[in-house]
Amino acid sequence: APFRYLDLKVGPGVFIPRPETELVVQEGIEWTTRHGMYRAKVVDLCAGSGAIGLAFATEVLGSEVWAVEKSERTAQWTRRNLDETTKQYPAIAGNYHLEIADATQMPTLNQLDGTIDIVLTNPPYVPLFDIPVQPEVRDYDPDLALYGGSSDGTLIPERIISRASKLLKPGGLLVMEHDVTQGERLAAFARTCGFVDAVVHNDYTGRPRYLTAEKQVIG
Repeated sequence: APFRYLDLKVGPGVFIPRPETELVVQEGIEWTTRHGMYRAKVVDLCAGSGAIGLAFATEVLGSEVWAVEKSERTAQWTRRNLDETTKQYPAIAGNYHLEIADATQMPTLNQLDGTIDIVLTNPPYVPLFDIPVQPEVRDYDPDLALYGGSSDGTLIPERIISRASKLLKPGGLLVMEHDVTQGERLAAFARTCGFVDAVVHNDYTGRPRYLTAEKQVIG
């Protein structure tokens, strides 16, 4: 599966990365450029194939990435893609860390709370009763990577926002993909979690697809 400058291995038990998710990585890279950063401390929540974190690590060399994946079966693909990517980019070998854990829970990576520059995430967000019509999604992508845990699909994304608010340092950036129906609700929720400049952005087809927000700087 092509993703930005990478060719990733995918198969049973892992979500196949989509072109629109490349925009999540692009936002993070452009943010580091605007802030004059040559490296960043990044967390990829709900890592799946590793697409987001590996892309960032290979395009902003010197950055350190912590990837969190709940499913051990899925993590087998994350590890496989890490192994393949380090053959081409050996410098990232010591800068990419994979943790098998629930990305929505506060104990996950709690040793990093308040130190992270960027959280990038494509969490499960499909509404429970909105079964995808595309056969490649409906029949092959794992349910754990698709459904957002509630009728409108926002339960898991909101928990991800809450977790990101703890991980990020003041002024840090959250970039999160979401369903086209969820943008304004999630932006409003982000503001209640201490984020400012919460903005919904369109994907390549002009649909509201991902959120950016910065953690408020106090004082």
